[in-house]
Amino acid sequence: MFPNNKNNNGYSLPVVLLVVFLITGILFGFIEQIFFSEKLTQLSKSKIELKAGCIENANKFVAKNYHEAVEHNRIDASEILRGLYLNVRSQSRTSFDSLKGNFIYGITPSDYFQNAVTVSRPNARMAVTGSTKITGNIEAARDKIQRGNIFGFGSAAENYLNGVVIKNDSIPMKLFDEDKIKQLFTAFPVNIGSENVLESFLLCDTNFTRYPGKQILSGKTVIKGNLISPNPLEILNIHSTGNTTIEEGANADLFINLYSDSTVTIEKNCYLSNVVIISKNDIIIKTGCRFKNVELYSLKNITTENSHFEYPSVIGIHVDAGDSLNLKNKVSLNSTVVNGSVMLLSSITGIPSNRSMITIDDNSIVHGLIYSENNTELKGKVFGSVYTYNFMFRIEKDEFYLNWLIDTHIDRSKLDNNFLIPHAFNIEKNYRLVNSYFLN
Repeated sequence: MFPNNKNNNGYSLPVVLLVVFLITGILFGFIEQIFFSEKLTQLSKSKIELKAGCIENANKFVAKNYHEAVEHNRIDASEILRGLYLNVRSQSRTSFDSLKGNFIYGITPSDYFQNAVTVSRPNARMAVTGSTKITGNIEAARDKIQRGNIFGFGSAAENYLNGVVIKNDSIPMKLFDEDKIKQLFTAFPVNIGSENVLESFLLCDTNFTRYPGKQILSGKTVIKGNLISPNPLEILNIHSTGNTTIEEGANADLFINLYSDSTVTIEKNCYLSNVVIISKNDIIIKTGCRFKNVELYSLKNITTENSHFEYPSVIGIHVDAGDSLNLKNKVSLNSTVVNGSVMLLSSITGIPSNRSMITIDDNSIVHGLIYSENNTELKGKVFGSVYTYNFMFRIEKDEFYLNWLIDTHIDRSKLDNNFLIPHAFNIEKNYRLVNSYFLN
């Protein structure tokens, strides 16, 4: 008797088909996985190539515009006037994608800024007393610094200086390109559309996404709430002709250029990042504020109270010494930590009546550079370098000791090797990247 092949085939066919479908599905899945894996790898490589292209274009721009011996053509990059670091915007393209980047460059603190202390006053006679401790070199017009006594401070230790005194009778009184800071105060937005000319302007967490990339002219400006930028390349330019207030507790990580004709007040416990504030009047910072990548510039006074500035930050005033009303302008740091540069730039250096100064109280610390084209009153600590025309130490309201280092603590060895300063100094320029931002 013959076996029943029909029944056997009937039972085996579904099994065969199931096996075929399973094998086919596995193969397709494997092929699909390879395809998407390769696609993701290509996209990843493309992103890396685009970022590298952006950085290369930015570096070429810096080389072309700030190193005359280097020539590059067709560079897809341009400079943005924003603060005193060098800001470059560049773009990179492939056949199917593109990327934009913002690059912030500074320069290494070379030349005189390798010293702990540089005093630029010609024929300055210097003395030291109290608990003064200097780690690093002192460069001044004379090679002798007198160890003196002032009642109530005690004598300086014999080993107050861990370094050498360098005699130099031709130290420049100015190292900064004054035109660069003047330019900031004349770079207010122009050609603002009538729809953006306002009596008053409120920037807050319910409307701020409308404004990046725009220019606003306002009589009075208020900023408040949580403002986190969705686009790091779009800068909001605000020109305020009246007072500007950043309200208590504001949290702004938003690229803003704020130009003010009047006083700017930053209330308690604010956090600001990526903001440049340029005021023709005072900038007042109240207690508990934190800043990162912020630049503050004033034609009058800047006062801080119990605040913290993360690197890279710049605080600076420009003094028009031809106007007697400006001769007592100050940067005043009170219980404040600054990781960055603190600067006083003066139109004229060496006028005896000019009492404009940087004052650092005994609860403040500067990690970085103090640069003053007039006076510096230093009671706090500096981990970095001080370059000043005069040191002044106030005993009474109008009584000062001139170029006495009294309880002065400066340690150049503790300045981070990656620390960079604004690029407008007239020193040997070694450009390096401070920060970068990318956006498709």
